[in-house]
Amino acid sequence: MVGSSPTGLEELDVPNGHRYPVPRRWVDRPGAPLRARTEVGPAIRCEGYLRQLPEGRHPPSSLNRLVRKVKTCSLPTAMSSGVCHRLYGMRIVISEFISLDGVVQAPGGPDEDRDGGFQHGGWSMPFFDPEVMGSSIDEASKRTDALLYGRRTWQVMAGAWPERAGDPFADWINAVEKHVVSNTLSEADLTWGPTTLIRGADLSAAVTALRERPGRDVNVLGSAQLVRTLLEADLVDEMNLMIEPIVLGGGKTIFPRDGAPRPFELVSATTAGTGVQVCRYERTR
Repeated sequence: MVGSSPTGLEELDVPNGHRYPVPRRWVDRPGAPLRARTEVGPAIRCEGYLRQLPEGRHPPSSLNRLVRKVKTCSLPTAMSSGVCHRLYGMRIVISEFISLDGVVQAPGGPDEDRDGGFQHGGWSMPFFDPEVMGSSIDEASKRTDALLYGRRTWQVMAGAWPERAGDPFADWINAVEKHVVSNTLSEADLTWGPTTLIRGADLSAAVTALRERPGRDVNVLGSAQLVRTLLEADLVDEMNLMIEPIVLGGGKTIFPRDGAPRPFELVSATTAGTGVQVCRYERTR
């Protein structure tokens, strides 16, 4: 049996008598027979019906306690660490405006990033649909507990958002936990708080530590070089791609060129009035 709660998790009763938090994305729709998108170990399949929890009841408040339950309960020994991570860990989510030929460079403005002689800065703006794309960005922010940036994107954002206080999204992005990966910034440069500095050599360990923390999403905005590194290291759990109807003929991309396949599952797709495909893909491991 599964119960819904305001936290974004579902409570799942499984045959060994324990209860586990299950992300709502594993559930088809309220009021219908539950058909989970995954199995909690080979011997425990999510089955049952959705129901609302009694008023005021929530999943256990301590996710650390849930972590201990998962580690000590009688789940099959074959249960993978990837499934355990999806039960309680923070998720690395990539969010990009991307052209049909895979370019993510400088979608927002002409001087955002001219590396390599890029002349199409701001290419994304004519395709922005506030109703569909704006709603998607707002929904993503509500699932996000922290932001992770490369240096250039962090500096662009730090130069823009502090002055926009008073707007709900601006207030959120200014207050949310932030991390920036850089070998050149110093602690004194971190004027847009709260920001934690991560050195390049420490990236894998720092992101792994984030993914092991109880919580929701760590959203990576822009930051093409950082995203490519995370994909190469297989540290990405989801990609939110706004695929825009334009071919740019060259520019920075996020995709590795190492010949290794990395399968993703399409979770949702919405077409904006401007022809943009708003797609969510989850990593399948």
